[in-house]
Amino acid sequence: MDPQRKLELDQIYEAVFMAADQVHAALGRGLEPELYLQCVTHELGLMKVTVQRNIAVPVLYRELRIEKGTLLPLVVNGLAVVNARSEPSLTAEHDMAIQAQLRVSGLPMGILLGFGTPSIRGGMRRVMNPAPRV
Repeated sequence: MDPQRKLELDQIYEAVFMAADQVHAALGRGLEPELYLQCVTHELGLMKVTVQRNIAVPVLYRELRIEKGTLLPLVVNGLAVVNARSEPSLTAEHDMAIQAQLRVSGLPMGILLGFGTPSIRGGMRRVMNPAPRV
């Protein structure tokens, strides 16, 4: 990965961390993931970060194109998909789900936000796509 792209991804990760930290501090644990994503989206917008919500990504299987193959809940700067969870800890299943989204979308980075943890710092994980197309 070239240094400029790495810097971009690091800046996205930091912006998402700052937004998620604000939301976690204000709302605490135990709410629906969609609520957290709406609030993180708002915080990122206040930071002038480009965000898109609920992006449908087609899935290709042989000659079949499934237009609404998967849904990306939050995309930041066209480079990172963000998923929120409310469980007390992030699991391998959460990793697999975001890896599948990265594989289908071609985005280089995924960010898992675990709002069920006492601190967002311990509940945030970066997942990299080994073969990004963006």
